[in-house]
Amino acid sequence: MQVSIKKTFFLFLVLFAASLLLTLVPEALSMWVLRDKHYAIIEPWRFTDGTNSLADVRTLTPSDEKRERVKAVIGVSEISALRHGEMAIYISHLNSEGYRVYFNGILVGSVGDIVDGQANIWNASFVFVVDGQLIRSANTLEIEIYHLYERGITGSVILTDLSTARWINGIDEVAISGFTMIGMGFVLSGCILILLMGMPFVGKPKPHFILTALALLSLMLYSIDYLPLLSLPFSYLTYKKIIMLFLFLCISFTGLAIGFLFNRRSEMMLVGGATALAYGAAALICQDIVSFKQAYDILLLLLPVNIVIWLIVLLPQVRKSDEANAYFIALLFAGLFSVYAVIRLTVFSMTTYSSPFIIILLYMCLVFILHTLELTRKDVEIAREIKQRSFFYQQSIRDGLTGLYKSSYLVDLIEKISPPYAVAMIDGDYFKQINDKYGHQSGDQALVKIAEALRLSVREKDLSARFGGDEFLVLLRDCSVDGALSSMERFRARVESMVLETDSEPAAMTVSIGICYSQRGMTAREMIAQADKALYKAKQAGRNRVCVVEITSVPESHDSPVPG
Repeated sequence: MQVSIKKTFFLFLVLFAASLLLTLVPEALSMWVLRDKHYAIIEPWRFTDGTNSLADVRTLTPSDEKRERVKAVIGVSEISALRHGEMAIYISHLNSEGYRVYFNGILVGSVGDIVDGQANIWNASFVFVVDGQLIRSANTLEIEIYHLYERGITGSVILTDLSTARWINGIDEVAISGFTMIGMGFVLSGCILILLMGMPFVGKPKPHFILTALALLSLMLYSIDYLPLLSLPFSYLTYKKIIMLFLFLCISFTGLAIGFLFNRRSEMMLVGGATALAYGAAALICQDIVSFKQAYDILLLLLPVNIVIWLIVLLPQVRKSDEANAYFIALLFAGLFSVYAVIRLTVFSMTTYSSPFIIILLYMCLVFILHTLELTRKDVEIAREIKQRSFFYQQSIRDGLTGLYKSSYLVDLIEKISPPYAVAMIDGDYFKQINDKYGHQSGDQALVKIAEALRLSVREKDLSARFGGDEFLVLLRDCSVDGALSSMERFRARVESMVLETDSEPAAMTVSIGICYSQRGMTAREMIAQADKALYKAKQAGRNRVCVVEITSVPESHDSPVPG
């Protein structure tokens, strides 16, 4: 199977563009929901502890405090439309493992683990309800934060009514958790596709498919990091080490898959092994989350290094291999998305939507193409095998000289069909004289001409066989006595009109034919015996003619052998 580079590129381009659009749609929907609502955005710089504000997004140092209280002063004009009702505070993507929210000194809610930091909520948004009775002419919104390795906010804080807050929070959850869960479902589907390749009807799975499945599973487990987990059974450091392990395993398995697919195992094992070992060393050495965050930020540079190495391996194979074509284009778009993500985070620092959905989608498209290629090749192999088997089967049931069926095949078929039908026995007239006078080669040529005349004279559903020597057997299905006679008479006349070219002189050919027609159940042996009697009558009557016997009752069994 040849996969067009242009078509593959276009497929990935459409998928990539649609995925990017999905990352922008949630923000547009949020603005659409807020368009006619009263709301106030509290900018991050307004939340301050007197020295730093939430706009200062940075990685903590080991000496930084893990707890922080920041406060923003909110004028009554910003929330005047909500003074007599219920107000909601929407907070998204606050870099922390737990925080509490106070409005005018009253606790209105908390999320995560503010004591030990055993939670993963940095990529989530939450809604806190404020009783309208708490609103004053001068208001304060205070957040007590517990963060282990990074501070600041990459999302937003919005004051609005409860219904609107829930709407935009729902959009946020769909854009992040929803798409991530869909992506994880795609991963499981991809693993099922790869599993199907290992089924008996498809064949033994190749190493690169097993490694691709392991890479997919690793990517799915890494995607858990994008889901809000309000409580963890172990420390956040342990959780983060496990999560990042799956990311680097995904990188290593992908490289190994490419290595096995394109016979570059040693290089890919070296690169993949070095990547995994580098991460393992960092995970063992780093005993606090801040140093571990700094370490894996550096190790993430191994991702573009691996991609460049993969592309170098793939580039010479692109024109030769459909798989290389698919891998190369998928990696190009994965790199393009990485650049887009960096630019988006740099230029639009307050972006709130982050999910591995696009990478998963690209990976799944790659798996789908690989699966299609493999199944197509299997289909071609199966079709070739079926064709070979059909060829050898036809060889086993057909006469090598005339191309007609062998008598054993046709006799078996006669035993299985139901009347009405007719059986015709054919014998070449004076065939021995042709062999004696003109030689066996001319005799064989005569048999071939008779076989050709048979094919031209009978219907497609009628079957002809060489019965032995110069005798032929014909099965005429679903016909009347007159129909069988007409068909065989047409054949007899065709043979009579033929001329056998020999080395010495042209020779005439004729055949004698005996037909047995029955509307009652008879065995093949009985039908052939009756047709043979009719053939004998035709010869006795002077040859080059057709005689018919019609059976109206089941005759007694005959013990004469049936030639093979």
